[in-house]
Amino acid sequence: GLPCDAFLFVGPLPQRSSARCALLRTLRTERRTVVCFESPQRLPSTLQALRAELGNRRIAIACNLTTPREQWIRGTIDEIIRARTLFAIKGEVTLVVEGARRLVRKKRKPTSR
Repeated sequence: GLPCDAFLFVGPLPQRSSARCALLRTLRTERRTVVCFESPQRLPSTLQALRAELGNRRIAIACNLTTPREQWIRGTIDEIIRARTLFAIKGEVTLVVEGARRLVRKKRKPTSR
């Protein structure tokens, strides 16, 4: 699953595409898991924006939490886009997005002078 020891709750994503992309851009280096709300109607375009701004991260999409119709879809953003299972989603949608991975930098060998 996704790390849940620390997370950032963003709340509802902006309705306008440009504002949504601008917000997602600010999350590129966020290492905590990101939680936000989105409407089912905008979900396909939001997944495309997530992919463009954050890369192919792992994601969990929760639909209708705490109801008898609760549903979870998990995978990478690319896997979920390819699966085309989003068209049947109705109700409230919560996105749980993997945070940025820590880059491991190799130590450079000292150069002799």
